[in-house]
Formats: sequence, C-alpha cells, structure tokens
Amino acid sequence: MEYEKKLGKIKSAEFFIEDHGILTFFLTFDFGGSCQGFGGYTLDSWDKKKDRRVGTAFGMDLILKLLNTFGVDRLDRIVGRTCFALYEQPYRWNDTIKGIETPKFDGGKQFVIDEHVEEWCGDEDWFKEERAKKIAAGKAKR
Repeated sequence: MEYEKKLGKIKSAEFFIEDHGILTFFLTFDFGGSCQGFGGYTLDSWDKKKDRRVGTAFGMDLILKLLNTFGVDRLDRIVGRTCFALYEQPYRWNDTIKGIETPKFDGGKQFVIDEHVEEWCGDEDWFKEERAKKIAAGKAKR
C-alpha cells in the first residue's frame, strides 16, 4: 500500500502503563506548529492464571521493530530524529498515523502497524472480519 508521508521530528518516545493498567507506547511527532502521536496499542494482555497483565510476543516484537526501524538500541535515542509519519491516502488533517519511515539518508526503514497486526493476528476471526470490512470499503487490498 502506498502512504502519504508527512515529515516531522520525534519530540518524545515512551513506553508506559496507561490509566487502565495497559502497557502501551507513544511517539510524539513535532511537525513545526502542530504535534501528533503514534501509538496507543496494547503491548500486554490479561493472564487469568496469574491474575495480572503479562507481556506478549506481539508487544515485544513491536518494540524490536520500532528500535530496528530507527537503528537504535535504546528508545531515548529516537528523540530528536527526523522521520516520516505515514497516512492512508488521501491524507486529511488529524488522520491516524498508520506507520513511520526513516528518511533514505537515515536508513529508509518502514514500520506499519497494520502489517504488524496482520502478522500476529491474521488468523484470528476478529481480524478476518475487520479485514473484510476494509476490503469492502476499498481501504485494503485482497
């Protein structure tokens, strides 16, 4: 899929437990006059046996992909980096950021959240139903 790109600078990069107790992450883009976040995806799940939230392979792989996209070994080294925010076409103001891409001079690597979700959840019924809706709406390829 082709994406519209908007160039910005990473203002902050953080993993944290949000107010519902869910482990998540956010990268905040500074676009020079406006800012927007990428993230908010669940990186853990509830384990009934342990009676607590536990990390997931989905979440760990997402963290590794973020670090690898920027070619860093620590999250704080992402801050201040120039990066493209990727949007579904056509871009409209305040659309959801679908992924990130480093500029060619900085590796040109791309991470797209929908591809990550499909990799880890593609066989699950809820994912198949959502995918069918997107295909019917012309927002995904068959």
